Amino acid sequence: MYNFYIGYSVLKHSYESFYKLIDKGFIEMWGPQGFSHIVYKLAVFLSKKQLSYIYHSASLLLLGFVSLIYIILIF
Repeated sequence: MYNFYIGYSVLKHSYESFYKLIDKGFIEMWGPQGFSHIVYKLAVFLSKKQLSYIYHSASLLLLGFVSLIYIILIF
């Protein structure tokens, strides 16, 4: 009786609140899936902005490397 009424309800409640909300919600949103989604959206945005001139690509690449080095040295 204890297992059926109390144990089952606690197990169901912990599954609904902790597993679905925290593990599947928060961790996946801010974890690898969220990061890959942001990178994908950024890649699509940048590919639409591509003008296909080599000096534009080279200047953006240089600007990206300088920004990355700046961020690494600051933090």
